[in-house]
Amino acid sequence: MKNKPKIFNELEKFAPLIPAPISWLDVNGVALGGNDLIFQAIGANMSREKVIGKTPYEFYPKDVADPMMDKIKQVVQEKKLIASEESIIDIETGKRRWFLATRAPLFNYSRTNVVGIIATSIEITDRKEAERLRIETELQKVKLKEQEDFKKIVNQAAYDTQSPLAILLILIQRCTGLARKEVFATLKELADITPTNLYWFDENNAVMGANQHNIKSIGGKSITDFIGKTPYDYFPFEMAENAVKHNNLVMQTGRIISKEELTKNLATGETKYFTVFKGPLYDNNGKSIGVLCTAADITVEKNAELLKLEAERQRVKLEEQEQFKKVVDQVVHDIRSPLASLLMIIKSYEKDIPEQIRIPLRDASINIADIANNLLSRYEKDDTKILEIEEEPQPVMIALVLSQILSDKKYQYKEMDIKFSDDFCHECKFIFIKVQSSAFKRMISNLVNNAVEALEGKKGIIHLGLSIEKNNIKIIVQDNGKGLPQEIVDKILNNAVVGTDKKKGHGIGLTQIREALEHNQGKLAITSKLGEGTKMTLTFPTIEAPNWVAKEIKVNKGDTIVILDDDQSIHGAWDSRFKDRLNEVQLKHFLVGNQAIEFVNAFSEKEKVFLLTDFELLKQDLNGIDIIEKANVKRAVLVTSHYAEIEVRKLAIKSGIKILPKQLASDISIEVCEVSKTCVKVDKPTKIDIVIIDDNAALVNSVEAFLKNYNKTVDKYYNPMRFLDNISHYDKDTRIFMDNDFGSNNISGIELAKQLHESGFTKLYLFSGKDFVEEEVPGYLKIILKTDIDSLCKAANL
Repeated sequence: MKNKPKIFNELEKFAPLIPAPISWLDVNGVALGGNDLIFQAIGANMSREKVIGKTPYEFYPKDVADPMMDKIKQVVQEKKLIASEESIIDIETGKRRWFLATRAPLFNYSRTNVVGIIATSIEITDRKEAERLRIETELQKVKLKEQEDFKKIVNQAAYDTQSPLAILLILIQRCTGLARKEVFATLKELADITPTNLYWFDENNAVMGANQHNIKSIGGKSITDFIGKTPYDYFPFEMAENAVKHNNLVMQTGRIISKEELTKNLATGETKYFTVFKGPLYDNNGKSIGVLCTAADITVEKNAELLKLEAERQRVKLEEQEQFKKVVDQVVHDIRSPLASLLMIIKSYEKDIPEQIRIPLRDASINIADIANNLLSRYEKDDTKILEIEEEPQPVMIALVLSQILSDKKYQYKEMDIKFSDDFCHECKFIFIKVQSSAFKRMISNLVNNAVEALEGKKGIIHLGLSIEKNNIKIIVQDNGKGLPQEIVDKILNNAVVGTDKKKGHGIGLTQIREALEHNQGKLAITSKLGEGTKMTLTFPTIEAPNWVAKEIKVNKGDTIVILDDDQSIHGAWDSRFKDRLNEVQLKHFLVGNQAIEFVNAFSEKEKVFLLTDFELLKQDLNGIDIIEKANVKRAVLVTSHYAEIEVRKLAIKSGIKILPKQLASDISIEVCEVSKTCVKVDKPTKIDIVIIDDNAALVNSVEAFLKNYNKTVDKYYNPMRFLDNISHYDKDTRIFMDNDFGSNNISGIELAKQLHESGFTKLYLFSGKDFVEEEVPGYLKIILKTDIDSLCKAANL
């Protein structure tokens, strides 16, 4: 250092005489000197060259050097003494040591400028270590007290509930918010004070721990015999498979489950039965890291139950042959008796029951009747054989039948984590095939049931597809389950016997499926891959639509279209269909049949009347066909949900009236024609109040019905891509409610909303079951929970 201030020379003289570590630095933190004690303190004995002329950054890590340099700069800037506790890394040993350091400014002789820093320190490492040990001791005391308190809570829960479920819930709560390592460490600490069987697995079904209650109950010697192993390593395959299946279900669904599981005592070979409660374990990031299990031994009770069941089974087996025919007759009788009562009640109160409730009730009753009739016809009483009586094939509107079956299955399996989807081509909506209706419906039902079984209780997707190829229609039932071995596929296609094994996910209803195909000119193709799923493709020849079906609506320019329906929401829907042609046709709406008749009969130009009427009118003595006949209208269409009823069809055919299934009113082509000239097709309405986009058909239909009660015109889409295909039909201020998760579609609701926003749409709502936080969605997208009806009403402007 050139022109070194004299004060540094003075320090060199007197430093060896000072009985404490002392050093001096320039204003940039460069070490200029020090006595022997300072170099001993920092572990640099006989190695002054390691320090002199260097800054702390050159012999300490950055995290140690940074605070030192900060203090040096502070002394220089503030020109005052500063004391602080600091830790350093001993240069020779690498160990951390603690000092109480004091730094003061060195001035020139005129005391105008700081020319350096003088520093001294006292080592306090022993004091800091004693303090650390004291804190650890206090924490250990707290931890022991917490464990004792926890033991009391668990024991009280077990005593109060007599069930390990309460203990499971307490333990899961105790582990909430902990890191993975801490979760397993906490369970290990609490295991042996838990008064019931307790064990836990990681996400790969490897055992991570268990208490002595559990180890003893399965005949184990030590936890070390199980750590790191899966149930397949110590239990027979079927027992292990069941346990692992339940573990996976918990991890996939995030739910707590209660199951009965069999185990084998590893010491005695005895089969043991347990009621097991299993719950998910998560780390502090919300990631699934395993399963926690508690169990109660129910072997004694189960063995007693099995003995009782076996005795009952033997008794039933002895009576089975002579009772078989009686059982069939009795089952049919038992079904028909309450069914008859149900149908009579519906008939008696049909004018008081809303259509949306009445029709599903009637359809369910008819389905039950179909089952009873089929059961009776297949097992007619005969001394030598079982007779089978086939029903007569009839035209079936395939898209509506499949939609109904899909709706039924969604309800049947609503408790399972299965997403049902469909993709029916637009041209398929009015396609017919000729089949035995009941047999066809059961066949599709059986195929869907097979697909459900193939998922083995896991989360999955079942898809129904419908497409046209030349003169054939293809029905696809597809799942992403475990798949079928090729030998099973070959057996099915070659009509060989296939064992009905639900656990393997095949064989259910195959005989009925084969018979239905054989009797209805159907063909079956199967593609399947183990671990990926199965695709069943059914092919049937199409037929010409029956003459009672209205495949299009043609009206003339200047016509008055009379719309008769006792459901107010239907009128809004028809308004939407004709909105763009109201300058060419006039609409007149009626809820009461007699009023419609009076209007038509008083109309001066009856030939310009076109009537669209429902068949069933609540609390009115006339049906739709009666209205048409009494009004003497030449052009009319019966728009009804009762299109499939034989009696309704017969009446329509007799009167020469076309029927439009009400479910297809939004799809039928409408044409407005110049009288005796070319017709101009009406586009789909461009002004809709609300659009709903969600692949949950049951929810969409419910919300649609709810909104229509408030006279809102609603369009619905189960597939977001179909909506995008029709986006040009809607005004930019249309209210659009969309789910976020569309299953197999490669787009989310948030992504869809972004496209709509960029296209100029202004009223966008994320209608989801997930409780999003505001930071997760853009500002132009408003969040509405599916359970928040008040917010839905407000957003829909009800």
